[in-house]
Amino acid sequence: MRTRKVSKSKYGNFLQKADEYLRSARDAFEREHWNSAVGNSVHCCINSADALLVFYLGIRSIGERHSSPFGSDNMRR
Repeated sequence: MRTRKVSKSKYGNFLQKADEYLRSARDAFEREHWNSAVGNSVHCCINSADALLVFYLGIRSIGERHSSPFGSDNMRR
């Protein structure tokens, strides 16, 4: 997995993005816009994961696929 070093102080940027996507997902869900609700939920999870990686390890994923730096790619079966 390709990663990039990020200052641990930047984790809040990813949390803010995650929160925005979560609010958008909730709004879409209430309007029964299912595709938007799912898409925004996925982006919320990605940014939440990036926030954790930045906070604890000082890295984030830069790959096109959002696979785990811990080798959980093999979990998909």
